[in-house]
Amino acid sequence: MSNKQQLWTEGVLIDFNVRFWSGQKKIKPSEIGVNEDRLPDVIAKLVLCPNKYVKSFACIRMKGYHAIERVSLSFPVGGARFVPARAIANVITELEKYKLEFDAMVESLLSEYRTLKARCVADYEAQLPRLADYFPTLDDLRTRFSFDWAFFEFHVPQWSQMNDKFIAEAVVRDEARFQYKQQLQRIVTDFSARAAREMRERFLDHLSKIVERVKSGKSIDARQTVGFELTLDRIEAINILDDETINKAIAEVKLELRHGGSYSKDDPAGMQRLAKVLDSAVAVVEDQEGAVKAAEKFNRRIDLE
Repeated sequence: MSNKQQLWTEGVLIDFNVRFWSGQKKIKPSEIGVNEDRLPDVIAKLVLCPNKYVKSFACIRMKGYHAIERVSLSFPVGGARFVPARAIANVITELEKYKLEFDAMVESLLSEYRTLKARCVADYEAQLPRLADYFPTLDDLRTRFSFDWAFFEFHVPQWSQMNDKFIAEAVVRDEARFQYKQQLQRIVTDFSARAAREMRERFLDHLSKIVERVKSGKSIDARQTVGFELTLDRIEAINILDDETINKAIAEVKLELRHGGSYSKDDPAGMQRLAKVLDSAVAVVEDQEGAVKAAEKFNRRIDLE
């Protein structure tokens, strides 16, 4: 019985897109009948949407990206992110929260839109008598905002089920399928290598922060140890390669943090014990051979059919 499994039993890809109206309009001198040197900068780059809204939409978009990046891995196709199955529900919950925030901001802008438009037109009436033409209608404005995501996966096509008018000859069909499968294998191989590196980089980044505190003799309170444990939980969640050396290192760090609770220079034995565990974890993370082995093991158990 084969132990191979589908890549998509491990997780799915996510495509995340946010659009919003920035209200930026570059005015051409010919549009208002003046020479370019007489066009004031404030008019040449007119901002029709208040900056508070533009900043808010950009901030919400960034929070959405961060929510995905915290629990996903980069995937070598179209800038997509690979979300492990165990993290999908949490990602949806986070994104739905930010979508509500985004939609509320859209409604706030729409409710103010007529007033904002009238004020802007009045302010620039002398320089731009046709300024009102640059504003979209209220219905059109609503279509310029979206906060959407979609999960997806892809497979080797089942061309044997296609109509002959699409692929006329079986030989051509089989060769095309073989070539597609080869490309998919390269994508998965690239993905697993990236995942092994990315997971280690994240682990090392967080280890470095606590190692720096220990080496400088700074105290680590219970709140900080709990926060670090939560970070380690997120790293475990993206360990779809089932990298045993990383799992073991994380488990040992967690065990020490739970045992110690908090650390200070008044407890040199505890600080030394923590430093020893952290140094051991850093050595594991920096072992590139371990990363290669984990990626190769992952590739062997993935079935591309």
